[in-house]
This record gives sequence, C-alpha cells and structure tokens, in this order.
Amino acid sequence: MLVLHLLAGNWLTALEDRAGDWVWAAAAEHTEERRLVVVDIDERSLAELGPWPWPRATQAQLIQQLAQAGARQQVLDVVFTNERPDDGILARAIAQHRPVLAQVFALEQGGTPSVGQLAGAFDWPTCPAPFGQARGYLANTATLLPAGPSAGVPAGPRASAAAA
Repeated sequence: MLVLHLLAGNWLTALEDRAGDWVWAAAAEHTEERRLVVVDIDERSLAELGPWPWPRATQAQLIQQLAQAGARQQVLDVVFTNERPDDGILARAIAQHRPVLAQVFALEQGGTPSVGQLAGAFDWPTCPAPFGQARGYLANTATLLPAGPSAGVPAGPRASAAAA
C-alpha cells in the first residue's frame, strides 16, 4: 500500500480529499441558522436611509424593530461618542431593549484620547492575560447609558455600574 501511495502520490491524495469533502457535504444539515443574525449597514441601506452617521432616532427605530422581530440580544458595533439633539429617543430605546453598546480600547501607547463614559466594567483587580492595560478609549456619551448595570452586561457579583 505504501508503494501504491508513493507511486500514485497526488492523485490518491486528491481522490481521498474529494471523498472526504463529499461525505461532509452529504452529512451536513442544510437548515438556516437563526440563532445569530448580522444586520449590516451596507450600500443599499445608505442609499435608502442616507449617509452615515444616521440620526439617533433612526438608530432607535432599528433597535425597536429588531426587538419586535424577536431579537433576544442586540450588540451594536457602533460607538456614540458625541451628544446629539435626538439622544433622548435613542436613550429610551437603549433603556427598554438593553443592547450591548460598543467601546473601543487603545492597547498600544500613543495618542488615543479617552472620550465618553465607560460602562459595564467587571470587578477584576487587573485585566486578565493576554490583555494589556488600555492607554485610552472611545466610549458612548453618558446621555445614552441607562441607570444601573450597563446595557447588555448582566448584573451579578462581578459586574459594576461603571468603570473606574
């Protein structure tokens, strides 16, 4: 068999790979994944709703529509650093539906300022490995943060209302 494998070489390997691919494809379930849905801001959305950044009222409407569609948890990969006139509308949607709000930390030394109000800190004495100490951050404006435990962060013995 070793001689056959050495003589056939690439041909036998290619046949074995294709047979393995066929077995995996035949055994795979072909059902739609519904536990996680990504809602992306794409070119079509920008054409329909206007250029980014969208008004906070539009963001609030998106949060409400996702909740009505059955989303159990929302994670917004957007940081709202500046206050805007329609913050109240978005703040109410955040308080009602409790999405996880993004924060960005600068782990390298250098010119990243600290902007916004940090939220959702865990009560750890130091950041666990492999993470270093943050040198700056971009966080959401305090006007959007709900009172009590931060949006999307479960209350518990290790969660606190805000980072130090």
